[in-house]
Amino acid sequence: MLFRSAAVVYQQDDYGQDGLEGWRSAAQFHGIEIVSELAVAPGQSDFTAIVSTLRANDANFILITALPSSVSPLLGTAAQLEYAPTWIGNTPSTSSSISSSSPRTCTISIGRG
Repeated sequence: MLFRSAAVVYQQDDYGQDGLEGWRSAAQFHGIEIVSELAVAPGQSDFTAIVSTLRANDANFILITALPSSVSPLLGTAAQLEYAPTWIGNTPSTSSSISSSSPRTCTISIGRG
């Protein structure tokens, strides 16, 4: 699968902001366009608008910097809406229970420098 378009979903705090900056840097380095950047609030439970925006922007790779408490309902909403991009999360956005339930997830770490 070609890396056509990427979107970032990040937690709305310092951790998420650091992850967003890391994803931006990696995308720029690799010449990948980020088509949307969407923040999730800690404790957010409704991800319908986020998934709908990701789909509307035709993102086929979703880069995530959020805690598992947000990632699980995000992936659940995407499954309910039959949206199946490739999800890429940096630690700790994934856990074995999340990644084992979806064959299209992987975990990577992005560091600075």
